[in-house]
Amino acid sequence: MSRARGAVGATGVTAYVEGPGVPEVSGPGGSGHRPGSEPDTAAASRGVPLCDRVEGLLLGLAAGDAAGWPAARHRAARMPEWTRRLTRELDTFAEQNATTTLPVPIALNQPPEPLCLGPSDDAEWAAFAAEALLRAGDDSVLGDLSRDRRMRAAIDL
Repeated sequence: MSRARGAVGATGVTAYVEGPGVPEVSGPGGSGHRPGSEPDTAAASRGVPLCDRVEGLLLGLAAGDAAGWPAARHRAARMPEWTRRLTRELDTFAEQNATTTLPVPIALNQPPEPLCLGPSDDAEWAAFAAEALLRAGDDSVLGDLSRDRRMRAAIDL
């Protein structure tokens, strides 16, 4: 709802104008919360096995982490020295001037391989956690691993 003033010369007149209605969204999804429409979590998750839900959650975490610009910083050693120096100078400038935006990737006429998607320490931990969760829930999930590898994984935990 928005406020609109009356015509010039009309004293004390304020009109309230209702904006266009918000379309109703049916089914799951959407953003925001609707009062009185709490989803039944148990009923919603009954159709998807827990193992698949956990796997999807961890794969999403790993993919999102690997796609982020901070993950590219984990691979900074693969970039030429001058780009690392320039990145440090930009970071110092941003810190000294209280700037919160990160500089864009620097790839001036350089091969793009170091900026490609790849694992970071968070993605590696997500994979480790996924392996631990899958192993704890079902012994047959990691059946494609050798006996020695499965033994090491069990000992590592």
